[in-house]
Amino acid sequence: MVLLDPDRVTATMYQLGLEQSGFEVESVHNASELFETIGHGESVIVMEWEDLGLAGPQVLVRLRSKDALKDVPVLVLTNRGGDIKELSEQAAEAGAQRWLVKANTTPLDLADNVLDVLGEAA
Repeated sequence: MVLLDPDRVTATMYQLGLEQSGFEVESVHNASELFETIGHGESVIVMEWEDLGLAGPQVLVRLRSKDALKDVPVLVLTNRGGDIKELSEQAAEAGAQRWLVKANTTPLDLADNVLDVLGEAA
């Protein structure tokens, strides 16, 4: 799994929680690092929606343009404000399976969501 979050402290918190739930996690902190890292059999990508060096929709469109990543589940994990319904619909249209609000998502909740999405993809 790849975890994309520009906030290193937040990324570390979620990475540790996911690893305690049995996942192998590689953290990256911007879109450039993500695109240098991916393409090696990722099971899922968890990504922030902003401050990535590219806008969230651009990251998703670019991910979905790569054959090896077309079917990799993507969960958006963000505190992005605004019209959450509209933003989550925009993310879904770009290829994300879930929109999660960080303030409401513990590392254990994230792990449960990842398991749910992986179960849906199987």
